[in-house]
Amino acid sequence: MKIRQGFVSNSSSSSFIIFVKNGELEIEKILKSFKISKKNKFYSLFYAAALTMINNCEEQTENSYLREYAFTNGDFNFLIKNDNWVGHKQVKEAFDKNWKVYTGEISSHIGGLENALCHIEIIYDDKNIFINKDSGY
Repeated sequence: MKIRQGFVSNSSSSSFIIFVKNGELEIEKILKSFKISKKNKFYSLFYAAALTMINNCEEQTENSYLREYAFTNGDFNFLIKNDNWVGHKQVKEAFDKNWKVYTGEISSHIGGLENALCHIEIIYDDKNIFINKDSGY
């Protein structure tokens, strides 16, 4: 029998990307994508979820995004061809359209709302904002 020595983690993390067509990323834009009005009894929960996503992401430039994938040598086509995540193609298209691109990560080890957000998938796309957040792993 083997006995584990050291720290064992059951936490998960979940990455997400958000593209914004006009202006900056704002809580109201995310809430609108969730179709939540201030009259909704769960408004404060969704507000907190939107704020959590904003606080856990940062705006990317094309260069900063490609630096995260050092093996690409700054080439989106190489990245798209050699990495099987479909999101890279979406990111390139967003940059090509001059949308603002934000990337982030949420971790379940924080607990509470961030833990719940970590384990759900969010995919939203309209003419002004795009959100793709995978479920936790």
